[in-house]
Amino acid sequence: MSYSPQDLFGAVDKLTQFLTNNSAALTAKSQNPAALKTALNTSKDDTNLKDGAQEDLKRQLKDATKLATDGLTNTYNLMSSTVDLAAGAVGKTTTLGKQVLKIRSDLNRGHGGGGGGGGGSSSSSSTSSSSSSSSSS
Repeated sequence: MSYSPQDLFGAVDKLTQFLTNNSAALTAKSQNPAALKTALNTSKDDTNLKDGAQEDLKRQLKDATKLATDGLTNTYNLMSSTVDLAAGAVGKTTTLGKQVLKIRSDLNRGHGGGGGGGGGSSSSSSTSSSSSSSSSS
C-alpha cells in the first residue's frame, strides 16, 4: 500500500493525540503511550526528511532533464544548419551534397547512426553498435 506523506503523517498525528487522550486506559493495560508516541514521531520525522530529500531529487531531475532537452535541441539545430551550409557549399544536387543531406535525413527517419562517426560510410558499424548498446540497456 502506498500513502501520501501528508495522509500518513496526519494519521500519525491523530494516533499520537489518541495515545495522549487515552494514556490512562492504555497504561492500565500495560502499554506505554509515551514510548509509543516517541517511536511514531521519530519515524515520522525520519520519513519526512527522506521524503524531502526525494522531492529535492525529483526537482533536480526535472531541471537536469530540461537542460539535457535544451542541449539536444541546440545541438540538432546547429547540426541541421551545418548540413545546410555544407550542402549549399558543395551543391545540394552533387554527390557530396546528397551525402551530407542524407545525414540529417537518416536522423529524422530514425537512423541517426549513433556513435558520432564522421563520414557517410560508417552506417554498418553504427548499426551494430546501436543494436548492442540497446540490448545491454
